Amino acid sequence: MSDTIDERFPESKLYAGRRREVARREPGMRRKILEALEYGPKTVPEIAEATGLPSRDILWWVMGCVRYNFVEPTGEMTSEGYHKYGIVGRDE
Repeated sequence: MSDTIDERFPESKLYAGRRREVARREPGMRRKILEALEYGPKTVPEIAEATGLPSRDILWWVMGCVRYNFVEPTGEMTSEGYHKYGIVGRDE
């Protein structure tokens, strides 16, 4: 059965490659996000500007940081409707 898995599910190779790429990039992206939040809570667009990466990518990585308890929503919201995120355990 394992010999034919690539024949039956060719997309599994693609997903496996994506998972490896995400796992490889995760520590560096987390570090960039935490560095951007070092001096206080920021919105996703503010983090994107600080890191120089697109907002859509930063949103994805910030949600991963929220899921794994590195970053948390502060409860603040801007007039444009963006939530602010801060480093877990910091009261600023």
